[in-house]
Amino acid sequence: MVGVVAALLTATTAVAYNSVVSTHTREYGPGNTENDKSEWLRSNGDDYREVVEELRPTEVPVPPGFSYTADVDAFIKWTTKEPALIQVTSVRSSYAYWAKCAWEREWLAAHAAGDGPRRAEATAILRDVPSWPLIVATASGSTVDHLRTVAQAADRGDGDPVRRDVENNCRPLPAEGSR
Repeated sequence: MVGVVAALLTATTAVAYNSVVSTHTREYGPGNTENDKSEWLRSNGDDYREVVEELRPTEVPVPPGFSYTADVDAFIKWTTKEPALIQVTSVRSSYAYWAKCAWEREWLAAHAAGDGPRRAEATAILRDVPSWPLIVATASGSTVDHLRTVAQAADRGDGDPVRRDVENNCRPLPAEGSR
């Protein structure tokens, strides 16, 4: 009998060590003012990075040559310090804000280089940012107003509000790397 119990404990322990914790909880937010109805994700899931990367919205434009890699790395590091639950909408909206920052940096680079067509493209995108569904779904009215103000400044050719927004609201870039 002792041998059977030892074998059973060993098998149970092996299953526990080899089990996979999915990022997907199949639990959804209540849809109140703080949480939407999207799925809650486990930040300590074995497939968390893959799920975060799969949630990248294709409808959010990014500047040529832009990569989300550094943003995703920082997001993963921040959200996995301790096990937590995070909603799908929060992950997807993070991509929208990273893209907004990329377009602001693109605008600043084009402005500094005197590249009118590149700046015009960035300006057009910045005008659209306050109406992006992922921004509207997660931002307060004052945030949307602020994004409109930044876009209006870009439209006027005023780089100061754009630069301040990047400094205050965008993750710092590494010393070298993507724009």
